[in-house]
Amino acid sequence: MLTIKTGLDKFWLLHGCLELRPCMKRVGAATFHPKIIKHIINNSNLNFYFLQPTYRPHDSNFGLNHKYQKHLQYQVLIHPFYGLPGRLCCKSLQGIGLTKKITMKKSHWENTTLNAWGFGWECLIDSIEVCQITVFHQICGLKAKHPVLEITYGLERLELIMSNKMVLVNRLEIPDCYINTNLLDCCNALVYCLKIKQQLRNYVNHSFYSNYFMFLKLIEVYNRISTSCKLKQPLIRCVLNEIRDRIRTVVKVSQWGPNGVIHASEH
Repeated sequence: MLTIKTGLDKFWLLHGCLELRPCMKRVGAATFHPKIIKHIINNSNLNFYFLQPTYRPHDSNFGLNHKYQKHLQYQVLIHPFYGLPGRLCCKSLQGIGLTKKITMKKSHWENTTLNAWGFGWECLIDSIEVCQITVFHQICGLKAKHPVLEITYGLERLELIMSNKMVLVNRLEIPDCYINTNLLDCCNALVYCLKIKQQLRNYVNHSFYSNYFMFLKLIEVYNRISTSCKLKQPLIRCVLNEIRDRIRTVVKVSQWGPNGVIHASEH
């Protein structure tokens, strides 16, 4: 895996990207890195690559508990971007010595909690997705002034494919067991959400990062509840409203600051 990362680092460094430190908070996707969000909100130019540990203990689409709860995502973001993202992604894969045929499948990306969407494609090798390409047009409820390119590599899958251990790829997708959700789990999640609401009422520090980390806490509650069957819709609406309020605060603080003074874009 280190060889793959080193090869990708060299490729993107030659394309004008800088290495970014990973976010130390628990996130479900590399897209939620606070530095990336802040740059996009402020419409700053950014060309970053970084390796981000992501945590997905529950699959919200199928309600399954997976054995492999921690994954490594290699993320690239370029803003502004104009060009052919598929060709650029394929060149990066060829640069690490991947010679297998790559199939591009249209797969647009949308995230409710981040209030973001974009046009996207999956990069498939032998029907296994190894990369996701997304060109953002909206993030945090704001329409992007210029297209933002995001390429996400699944390092575990790339390593297995390049080492010709395809049979192991399917094991990453095999569910360990169904989530044992019940009414108590839902109530515990709601209590946790109410505690966060109490923290918000007594909130004094209005910095961007403090607001954003509170936003990540709410997403953690949302993900727990969205995999539950009982009391699902009322709880989801409750937490989702809190998330939307928090992300609006994040945008406001990033653009104008706590005292209403506009921030200079970071470079």
